[in-house]
Amino acid sequence: LITNIVSQTLTVVRGVGTTAAAAIVDNDPIVNLGPHQMEGETSPAARNTTNVKRTSYTQIFARSLELSRTVEKTTLAIEDARTQERRKKLIEISRDIEHAAIFGEPFEETSSGKRRRGTMGVRSFATVNVADANGTLTEPELDDWLSQIFSKGSRHRAVFAGRTAADVIRRIKKPTMQGRPEDSVAGFKATRYQTPDGEFDLVRHKLMTGATATEAIAIDLEGGAEGVSPEICVLTDSDLMLHENVQVPGQDGRVDKYLGELGFRWCNPDNHGRLNKIT
Repeated sequence: LITNIVSQTLTVVRGVGTTAAAAIVDNDPIVNLGPHQMEGETSPAARNTTNVKRTSYTQIFARSLELSRTVEKTTLAIEDARTQERRKKLIEISRDIEHAAIFGEPFEETSSGKRRRGTMGVRSFATVNVADANGTLTEPELDDWLSQIFSKGSRHRAVFAGRTAADVIRRIKKPTMQGRPEDSVAGFKATRYQTPDGEFDLVRHKLMTGATATEAIAIDLEGGAEGVSPEICVLTDSDLMLHENVQVPGQDGRVDKYLGELGFRWCNPDNHGRLNKIT
């Protein structure tokens, strides 16, 4: 029975209850059974947790396409040059946004006299349930990590992984459902796995290459008890749009630009997690 706590030093009464007094060694599990208030005692000391504010920003994403008047008027056999270039730039800026969603770091920089901001990706935000396999990943190590990330939030996670990490997880876990064209997570084809703690959809993410090919990132897309899910936050009237004819006056040609200002809100960091160095 703990009767006092001062600077992490506990004052205890041993042998309380039916369990005999015994030595407690390092790493022994201890279960907190809650307060046992005495008769006639005043209210216990108030305890509360102060939430830590995490700040991100909306980031301006832009991609331009420029065609001279000659190219504009040249007829192609497949499709006109402007339609082709617009499609290419839309793919490029979508990839830019996806890169930011994974790898972005929040910052505000003013060295040029104007503000330049970066939004926060989930890899920077997920700092709680982080584990390193440090080599060969075993099933118990994977289960321990999954148990951590399912301890809060919903009972479902989307796990985005690099090629190496995804291949290892597939070899360790037996899927309960193979991904079908109509089954997707945030637009990705996924394979579902069931665990005693919850279920997760595994997606091999093509942008997680190089050093991040050995990583897996778990995201709670539902939010769980908090009722708040991760979302894209768009600055008012600044959703991604195509702006036409933005060339300077007198220019021989035409410039169009995809432009949007947005960021990401990831909610509770306890709901997400990362598993690194998987081989």
